Amino acid sequence: MEEKIKKFTTDMDKNPPGKAETLQEAEKALAIHFPAEYRAFMLETNGAEGPIGEQGYLSIWQAEELVEYNRGYEIEKYTPGLVCFASDGGGMAFAFDNRKEETPVVALPLDSINFNEVEACGNTFFEFLETMYYLE
Repeated sequence: MEEKIKKFTTDMDKNPPGKAETLQEAEKALAIHFPAEYRAFMLETNGAEGPIGEQGYLSIWQAEELVEYNRGYEIEKYTPGLVCFASDGGGMAFAFDNRKEETPVVALPLDSINFNEVEACGNTFFEFLETMYYLE
């Protein structure tokens, strides 16, 4: 995992390494190719949960949960092209915007999933973590 990502996730509880096959299965089921930074993070930690920065909290879902959670929240039905991978534990989900080639990260409330409520959180997985780390 890159040092810059380790810095932002240092206080989070990390899971044991993930499996490439599980990520590939999730990619196929969700019709996405995950960004390289996210893939590397998941292969080393398979998700994490806990405080991030002074104000934030983040739960990055395990690879085995991605398909179940996206289907359970009906993400594809209400926001086609978004693939959720994390939440703040308080009703906000974070998703890759698969409608764009660079797959930026966006935030959306889980209680009213629609594109009118989507907000940008970073152009990359690293920028997303940086945004969460420096929340005020």
